[in-house]
Amino acid sequence: MNWHGEILGYLFAVPVGGFMIGLVSRKALHQIGMPQKGKVDPTGKAVDSDAMANPWTAAYVGIVERILFLAALQFEIPEFIGFWLALKVAGQWNRWADRRKIFQVFLIGSGLSILYALVGFKIIGWVECGANMELAIIPISVILFSLVLWGHLRFFVQEK
Repeated sequence: MNWHGEILGYLFAVPVGGFMIGLVSRKALHQIGMPQKGKVDPTGKAVDSDAMANPWTAAYVGIVERILFLAALQFEIPEFIGFWLALKVAGQWNRWADRRKIFQVFLIGSGLSILYALVGFKIIGWVECGANMELAIIPISVILFSLVLWGHLRFFVQEK
């Protein structure tokens, strides 16, 4: 059995996806005015925002979910992705009741997580069938798309 496709697929979905999603999500949270733990406000007082109190938990949830999404696609049970997203939404519902912007950042991150897992899944197939054009163009396009989102947030979205 050829493991090259699986290795490349999971590497794209998990660490590459995690890095790119982290860039976009952190910038989006910053742009909606969510301070990060350890930062200080203009008066010098330490800020402890519940949205970023433990940013490592979001990173680990993302790692686990992209592994689960890719595996669900490999085992042909894509409905698991919907179940996982419903579970995430249910766990945060009260928090989002009056904070629509945080929910929208959640949607952006979750959408990107699905996208990276889906492309990781497709990479496995492309390696197996030798579809070198797709293997080169699609993953690079997804990374460029993420960088465009990050750049737009960084340079064109007014900070709160």
